[in-house]
Amino acid sequence: MSLAPSVDMVDREKALRERVEARLEQAERELDAIKSSSLWRMIFLMRKATQFVSAYSGRIVRTAFTRKPQTSISVVSSSDATRPKPTEVDEKGDSRTARILPLLRCPSTGGMLSQSGQELLSEDGKARWPIRNGVPVLYPGLPNPRIVDDDHISHGIPADAMQFIRSVDGNVLHLSAGGSAQRIDNVIEAEAALFRHTDVIADAHNLPFADGVFEGVVAMNAFEHYRDPKRAAQEILRVLAPGGRVFIHTAFIQPQHEAPWHFYNCTKYGLMEWFESFETERLRVSENFHAGFAISWLASECEAALRRWTSAEAANKLLAVPVGKLVSYWRTPELRENPDEEVWLNLAGLPQSAQEVVAAGFEFVGRKPE
Repeated sequence: MSLAPSVDMVDREKALRERVEARLEQAERELDAIKSSSLWRMIFLMRKATQFVSAYSGRIVRTAFTRKPQTSISVVSSSDATRPKPTEVDEKGDSRTARILPLLRCPSTGGMLSQSGQELLSEDGKARWPIRNGVPVLYPGLPNPRIVDDDHISHGIPADAMQFIRSVDGNVLHLSAGGSAQRIDNVIEAEAALFRHTDVIADAHNLPFADGVFEGVVAMNAFEHYRDPKRAAQEILRVLAPGGRVFIHTAFIQPQHEAPWHFYNCTKYGLMEWFESFETERLRVSENFHAGFAISWLASECEAALRRWTSAEAANKLLAVPVGKLVSYWRTPELRENPDEEVWLNLAGLPQSAQEVVAAGFEFVGRKPE
């Protein structure tokens, strides 16, 4: 019996190959058409350049200060995180906890703390705060904070924020620091989870520090995740020394992220309201928050939602639509009523869970309890 392919088999393989090649050519033409749209280029630049990550991609979410108390340690990423981190010591042999202890105060009493083994005790001895992996846990209701693998590094500090930190002659408090790339000697990192350089576990609304002990405070992309931003701002004011300065980056036109711990986006005037007790040195849109980031991030989330919840075809149609057409949807209301406007209808048809990420607003109907 011959093992050579029959003429009929060769013909079928040739026909199949031709169909595949034709489909690939068609796909390339469709992709070229999509790439020619301004919206596609905008989304491409967004995903290439921005520090933010799509809500639909896998990621480790940075713990906000407003997390509900956990009752057990949870480990992120590798099993290495379960190993106790060695207590950091300086050249004199003092632990980092010992160095910052004079700055710390009991969150319950406001009084000084003393160390006893793996605990910090209030002056009256009634309040006891654990030390986990060499880090004081001074967050009421959170005795066992989440441990994040040392390999996890959060978004880097922008150059202007780093310049601010280096300009401060004295201690700097870095709120919601996450996994910083490097340890800076005069920077005390506060978090609600144990990251690679965390110095203290703390609640931004009830900072466990004495009054006026910091010359600077930094909080990057954190205030939208605080349940009471104005109270957090007042706590910053309290722990700053007279003349101390604060450096804040916070959200305005941004999609929902790190749900359910994203509470507030604020305007310039909202930020002024939160920090009304401070003298304003500068209030501006920073380079990493310009309008291009806002538009492209929203577009990116819309495309990802359509691709996930509707279809690839619906997502591709959004990518192919000219930006001018999107502008017309706002400026020409009757265009939204056209039943042939598939892009508009596809966006309107997204499920509520997807709409919540990029919605223009929310409706609430409530009832007073009886």
